[in-house]
Amino acid sequence: MSWIHQDDLCRMLLWCINQRVGGFVNAVSPNPATNMEFVSALAKLMNRWAFLPVPYLPLRFMIGEMAKFICSSQRVKPQKAIEAGFEFRFPNLLGALKDLLGNQ
Repeated sequence: MSWIHQDDLCRMLLWCINQRVGGFVNAVSPNPATNMEFVSALAKLMNRWAFLPVPYLPLRFMIGEMAKFICSSQRVKPQKAIEAGFEFRFPNLLGALKDLLGNQ
Protein backbone atom coordinates (compact mmCIF):
# COMPACT_ATOMS: atom_id res chain seq x y z
CA MET A 1 0.00 0.00 0.00
CA SER A 2 1.19 3.47 -0.75
CA TRP A 3 1.26 5.97 2.08
CA ILE A 4 2.78 9.38 2.88
CA HIS A 5 3.21 11.42 6.06
CA GLN A 6 0.99 14.50 6.04
CA ASP A 7 4.00 16.83 6.44
CA ASP A 8 5.76 15.28 3.45
CA LEU A 9 2.58 15.60 1.41
CA CYS A 10 2.23 19.32 2.15
CA ARG A 11 5.94 19.90 1.57
CA MET A 12 5.80 17.99 -1.73
CA LEU A 13 2.84 20.01 -3.01
CA LEU A 14 4.57 23.30 -2.19
CA TRP A 15 7.85 22.00 -3.61
CA CYS A 16 6.15 21.05 -6.90
CA ILE A 17 4.70 24.55 -7.18
CA ASN A 18 7.99 26.27 -6.31
CA GLN A 19 10.06 24.03 -8.59
CA ARG A 20 7.44 24.30 -11.34
CA VAL A 21 7.32 20.54 -11.70
CA GLY A 22 5.02 19.79 -14.61
CA GLY A 23 2.76 16.84 -15.15
CA PHE A 24 1.73 14.21 -12.66
CA VAL A 25 3.73 13.48 -9.50
CA ASN A 26 2.98 10.49 -7.28
CA ALA A 27 2.61 11.95 -3.79
CA VAL A 28 3.59 8.81 -1.90
CA SER A 29 6.45 7.66 0.30
CA PRO A 30 9.40 6.05 -1.48
CA ASN A 31 8.84 2.93 0.65
CA PRO A 32 5.41 1.36 0.10
CA ALA A 33 4.31 -1.21 2.67
CA THR A 34 2.19 -4.30 2.55
CA ASN A 35 -1.07 -4.15 4.44
CA MET A 36 0.38 -6.55 7.01
CA GLU A 37 3.48 -4.36 7.50
CA PHE A 38 1.25 -1.32 7.99
CA VAL A 39 -1.07 -3.05 10.45
CA SER A 40 1.86 -4.61 12.36
CA ALA A 41 3.68 -1.26 12.70
CA LEU A 42 0.50 0.46 13.85
CA ALA A 43 -0.30 -2.33 16.32
CA LYS A 44 3.25 -2.22 17.69
CA LEU A 45 3.09 1.51 18.37
CA MET A 46 -0.35 1.28 19.95
CA ASN A 47 0.49 -1.83 22.00
CA ARG A 48 -2.34 -3.74 20.34
CA TRP A 49 -2.73 -7.01 18.50
CA ALA A 50 -2.34 -7.13 14.74
CA PHE A 51 -5.42 -8.93 13.44
CA LEU A 52 -5.41 -11.55 10.73
CA PRO A 53 -6.03 -10.28 7.20
CA VAL A 54 -9.60 -10.29 5.92
CA PRO A 55 -10.18 -12.84 3.13
CA TYR A 56 -11.15 -11.42 -0.27
CA LEU A 57 -14.55 -13.12 -0.71
CA PRO A 58 -16.15 -11.92 2.55
CA LEU A 59 -14.75 -8.45 1.90
CA ARG A 60 -16.19 -8.45 -1.63
CA PHE A 61 -19.55 -9.54 -0.26
CA MET A 62 -19.52 -6.66 2.24
CA ILE A 63 -18.23 -3.78 0.08
CA GLY A 64 -18.47 -5.03 -3.50
CA GLU A 65 -16.03 -4.00 -6.24
CA MET A 66 -14.03 -1.78 -3.85
CA ALA A 67 -12.57 -4.99 -2.41
CA LYS A 68 -10.35 -5.28 -5.52
CA PHE A 69 -8.59 -2.04 -4.67
CA ILE A 70 -8.13 -2.97 -1.03
CA CYS A 71 -6.75 -6.43 -1.76
CA SER A 72 -4.67 -5.73 -4.84
CA SER A 73 -1.03 -4.73 -4.71
CA GLN A 74 -0.15 -1.26 -5.95
CA ARG A 75 3.51 -0.38 -5.46
CA VAL A 76 3.44 3.25 -6.47
CA LYS A 77 6.75 5.12 -6.17
CA PRO A 78 7.46 8.88 -6.30
CA GLN A 79 10.07 8.49 -9.05
CA LYS A 80 9.54 11.90 -10.64
CA ALA A 81 9.83 13.74 -7.30
CA ILE A 82 12.96 11.82 -6.30
CA GLU A 83 14.64 12.39 -9.66
CA ALA A 84 13.85 16.12 -9.40
CA GLY A 85 15.47 16.28 -5.94
CA PHE A 86 12.63 16.12 -3.40
CA GLU A 87 13.78 14.83 0.01
CA PHE A 88 11.40 13.10 2.39
CA ARG A 89 11.49 13.78 6.12
CA PHE A 90 9.54 10.58 6.79
CA PRO A 91 10.52 7.98 4.17
CA ASN A 92 9.91 5.02 6.50
CA LEU A 93 6.57 3.87 7.84
CA LEU A 94 7.57 3.30 11.46
CA GLY A 95 9.15 6.76 11.78
CA ALA A 96 6.11 8.39 10.19
CA LEU A 97 3.68 6.59 12.47
CA LYS A 98 5.77 7.40 15.55
CA ASP A 99 5.67 11.07 14.62
CA LEU A 100 1.95 11.07 13.94
CA LEU A 101 0.94 9.06 17.00
CA GLY A 102 3.38 10.59 19.48
CA ASN A 103 3.32 8.74 22.79
CA GLN A 104 -0.10 7.15 22.48
